[in-house]
Amino acid sequence: MKGSFFVLFLFVSNVFSQECNNLQRMEYNVGDGPQETFVYVEAWDRQNASSFLGRHVKFVNLLTVPVELYWEQEKKTSLVKVLRPLSTAGITAFVDHVFSFRLREVVLERFRVRADASNVFSIPLKVVDRMTHYYQLPERNTTQQEESYQWLTKTLLYNDYYYNATGRSFLSRYGRLPPRHFMWPADFLGQEHVVQNLTLTVLSCAPRVFEIRDFLSSTEVEHLWQFAQQKKLTQSQIGDENTDDYASKGTRSSYNSWIGRHESALVETIYRRAYNVLQLPHTPDVTEPLQVVRYRFREAYRVHADFGYPDPSHAEQPTRFATLLLYLNSVTMGGETSFPLGSHGDLRVRPEAGKAVLFYLQTPDGNMDEKSLHEALPVIKGEKWLANLWFWEPVKDVESLQ
Repeated sequence: MKGSFFVLFLFVSNVFSQECNNLQRMEYNVGDGPQETFVYVEAWDRQNASSFLGRHVKFVNLLTVPVELYWEQEKKTSLVKVLRPLSTAGITAFVDHVFSFRLREVVLERFRVRADASNVFSIPLKVVDRMTHYYQLPERNTTQQEESYQWLTKTLLYNDYYYNATGRSFLSRYGRLPPRHFMWPADFLGQEHVVQNLTLTVLSCAPRVFEIRDFLSSTEVEHLWQFAQQKKLTQSQIGDENTDDYASKGTRSSYNSWIGRHESALVETIYRRAYNVLQLPHTPDVTEPLQVVRYRFREAYRVHADFGYPDPSHAEQPTRFATLLLYLNSVTMGGETSFPLGSHGDLRVRPEAGKAVLFYLQTPDGNMDEKSLHEALPVIKGEKWLANLWFWEPVKDVESLQ
């Protein structure tokens, strides 16, 4: 174990070479004996400058059968989603909302979202054992199932240590390595980084948000807009077919289309520029196609996360690492991109043609950044056009998400 820790220490030391002032040694034990690691802690992690009561809530199913997640309101109960066996899922919920896990109409456990506690919820182990015996549920009879169960239970234990040390829930899986990709520091508001003729200006330190003016030329803006017009726009989805009114009704009302990297020389140029800005090698396996989105009057996308949850047995734990927003027009009124959980207060970025906004979805220790929750505010006047470019870490693997 000491040898393994030494290798991990070297890896983490390299990753955190620019983050040394924010490292904190943490001791923990998830059943394999006492261990140590480094967690990323910033001064504003325990600050709550925002009055926003939304939170990212993580749910864990430890059973070998699907369970239903319900939102319990005063006068009705609504199905939120069905969690697959031995899986993890996340939603944006609000403080004091109550949820329950159910199996065959039996309530397994209820949870209340809190402002001052970790919002990682699972079926207690004693309930798992009781329900497995009572309903004669399938045993964990494959190597993958047993691995998933072990990873999930260790992650739940690790979350307790992590929350006590950082004030943040651990939204990744235990054992996930820190990002291999470079991350721009955001030490203070207004800090600037220059890449060729582009300047990244820090708008927020937590989450890390950067504004890049004139990222796109007027010719490139027009090209993307025309390209999207030629494609059929379809109703934007929220990425989960097993959701109903809690997560989907009124959540996203825009329309979008997709543009592949190699569909035109100009699009390829934009991709290359984006890779340069993020200081990433030009490999095709870390990005998705450009998603071009149109918002009309009153259309919006309520607070949501861009990251997802891979299968717990997946060794690499691939998920989105960063989002690059490319604004294709200036909106007369409304349509701002809001970061309501920002430690500096509710940050709102105004859409301006050619401007880009970069924000990271992970923290330097490999956790998902809850503060990266964001919202496309309703358009009040005119239309809003933008393009999303998502970067993955370590590689893109959309099929791995649950």
